[in-house]
Amino acid sequence: MNVIDTAEHIFARRQVYSHHGLYVGNNHVIHFYKEHNSKFDGKIIKTSLSAFAQEDELYRVVYRKILPASESIQNAYGKLEESEYNLLFNNCEHFATWCKTGKSQSKQVEAVRNIMLSLIPPFQILTPIVAVKGIFDYAYIVNIERFN
Repeated sequence: MNVIDTAEHIFARRQVYSHHGLYVGNNHVIHFYKEHNSKFDGKIIKTSLSAFAQEDELYRVVYRKILPASESIQNAYGKLEESEYNLLFNNCEHFATWCKTGKSQSKQVEAVRNIMLSLIPPFQILTPIVAVKGIFDYAYIVNIERFN
């Protein structure tokens, strides 16, 4: 699996998180970019695949239901230069998932939320319900595949 198809939702595994984007062809990715430890709020940009990957391993998200490739690409280009980054509500994973499926979601954010809720006594009883909801929300993900 060495070929990345146009309109693939891809991500690079960093040390403590995964960075997501949409591959738009010709070795380019559209993704949220936010400089670490910067006052810069982050914006959606188009960069080379190598700049996106930063020498980290690349993976693709495989879905059951996806938008047509042309619509995914149109979604990504339509958000170029948007600067409304929000770690919890509008991050790189929200963006890539929305481009590919039409649903804005972040598995990473939901996982952290579930862990935090499980630590707060009044919410401990709700944790299984939240976890089950998360499973159904992500039922459209079939697999995560690593590129060689």
